[in-house]
Amino acid sequence: MTDLIKVTTNGHNEPICSGRELHELLKVDIDYDTWFKLLRVYGFVEGIHFVPTLEEGTGGRQKTNHTLTLDMANEVAMLQRKQQKILEKSLTSF
Repeated sequence: MTDLIKVTTNGHNEPICSGRELHELLKVDIDYDTWFKLLRVYGFVEGIHFVPTLEEGTGGRQKTNHTLTLDMANEVAMLQRKQQKILEKSLTSF
């Protein structure tokens, strides 16, 4: 079986994944930084649900990523699918 997203464990032996990988997997229409800021509305808390990290981006510039708990990643995936279904339904009702 092929994994959809790379899952590792943190220092507390909890499963975690990359926010940027999840963003790419879900094929989100907006850029990562904007998308992640919008997710904060759902009550996710830094240090509990995610930890920000810096990675090397293009041209040597650093970019922000987030290490997410698997619980947060699952909830985000469900929210994203729900939003896509609502949009599809509204577009077909015209």
